[in-house]
Amino acid sequence: MLVMIVGAGLGGLMMAALLEKANIPYTSWLNKLIRHMVLNYLPKSIQVRKLIERSAYRPQVAFLPQAETRGTCAVLPQRPSKRYLKVQQSNKTDL
Repeated sequence: MLVMIVGAGLGGLMMAALLEKANIPYTSWLNKLIRHMVLNYLPKSIQVRKLIERSAYRPQVAFLPQAETRGTCAVLPQRPSKRYLKVQQSNKTDL
């Protein structure tokens, strides 16, 4: 049984897999200790910076036009697919 540690994101999946392999229960003192250290001793600036880094990656489907940038967080640029660029270039030459 694989249970994700709440609030830890992808790192939680990795930690849960390691705990699963080591046969350590998920609601153990180790889980409480890790959460306590991350939430209480990790500086707020690092927490905010990591949150911004994680929210900057917002992939979109290639066959729809790119959505407009809204909000306060900058979004990482997304490269369009080679197929999409090829179709766009062929449409420009047809005009």
